[in-house]
Amino acid sequence: MENNNDNRFEMMGADGQRMTCEVLFTFHSDEWRAHYMVYMPVGDPSRISASRYIPEQLEKGTLSTMLPIETDEEWEYVEAVINHVMSGGGSN
Repeated sequence: MENNNDNRFEMMGADGQRMTCEVLFTFHSDEWRAHYMVYMPVGDPSRISASRYIPEQLEKGTLSTMLPIETDEEWEYVEAVINHVMSGGGSN
């Protein structure tokens, strides 16, 4: 992955094509001891995604590792945060 600026990065899509994504917001969970990034392909708000990430990489501009959200319980937590923020509730 390549960090183009503070709000965008490039990554390989499932189809093998490079795509530019926009970071919508990031947040940390003490419960899951993880940092999360919520993002979408530029121009496609219907494809919002989330992954764990390593904040030190983002700070250095080298976002090389995105980690999967592995359990249903963790996904439920992340989806609840996304819904809260996207409905105007802000991040935690």
